[in-house]
Amino acid sequence: MNFKNCIFLIFSIALVGCNQKTLTINSSVKRIVYPGVVGLSPSVEYKISFESSSDFKIDALKLNTNEIKEFSLYDESTRKSIISANLLKSGKYAISFKVKNIRDIKKPEEATIFILSNNKTIKKKGKIKTIEPLRLR
Repeated sequence: MNFKNCIFLIFSIALVGCNQKTLTINSSVKRIVYPGVVGLSPSVEYKISFESSSDFKIDALKLNTNEIKEFSLYDESTRKSIISANLLKSGKYAISFKVKNIRDIKKPEEATIFILSNNKTIKKKGKIKTIEPLRLR
């Protein structure tokens, strides 16, 4: 193997290694949830499924420009709740949260997840799809 081919091979491996996706949003949906108890008001429930290829910690979550402070984090393989303040292993996860304002259900929205991985902040956006309402009555 000559010197040019060796350099090209090393450069190609380095380029592919730098292009690995750390964070991928698999799906993001929202729907109106009508509670089963009379007197309670409906809300909009959001669920964002994502995958990380390296260890990470959730830095922030935004819905359009509004930061979401309260959300639940689940491991999709075990379906168990996780504390989002901890360092998390690579894998598939889901974030869910609720918003009381149901008037803007038809409005197009975008969710942004910020994670800390390998001392870098990574930002990923995903458009939110509206699905059929859930009626618990």
